[in-house]
Amino acid sequence: MIGQVKLHASNQAVTNTQQELQSVKRKNANLKADLTQLNDPTYLQMILRDKYGYTKKGELIYNLPDKN
Repeated sequence: MIGQVKLHASNQAVTNTQQELQSVKRKNANLKADLTQLNDPTYLQMILRDKYGYTKKGELIYNLPDKN
């Protein structure tokens, strides 16, 4: 009986570890995709323009009011 309890606990630990591994693999894949995007000059330029308001030399920015 004690052996079965230990076996069940070990199986549960293996299952939990496998689930955690899958989660880490998904996160790693997402981070690799993000890295690929950040190495793309077009994507990087889009982020810099949208998030930080960067402009090209001589470019004018017009701020329009939001439609509510």
